[in-house]
Amino acid sequence: MKGDLSIELFKITAEKLRPLPPFNPLVNYETTSIVALLNAYYFTDEKIERILVHQQIELKPNSLVRCLPNVEVEAQCVYCESNLNAKLPSRASKASWQPDLVCSQCQHIIYQAKEKTCACENCQLADEKKTFAFKSLFRRK
Repeated sequence: MKGDLSIELFKITAEKLRPLPPFNPLVNYETTSIVALLNAYYFTDEKIERILVHQQIELKPNSLVRCLPNVEVEAQCVYCESNLNAKLPSRASKASWQPDLVCSQCQHIIYQAKEKTCACENCQLADEKKTFAFKSLFRRK
């Protein structure tokens, strides 16, 4: 799944953008402005400060990465079948983008780092069932 997601970066559309939280400085801007900002940010060599001025977005250049929206990716949650979301990368790391995928419905997370495990309710329940089944095997003997 890791390699398949980098192509998603080239399909950023208004429909793929997830709603911004109310505290995000970009929340007051039109979706079309945000899409134009993202296209300029990822696909030009223009300095971030110039991109922000051109798009009439009042934001410090070093704050942009923290404000980037999540995007919907073409993968579905194994529990509720909702589309998963990913945080957009910085311009410098877009070539090696391997985001964690988050379900906005049930909060299930697919971590790209193998040492991390999801702690959503569904995963906790699945772990409890596995533990119960494992313990049941030893009780029968």
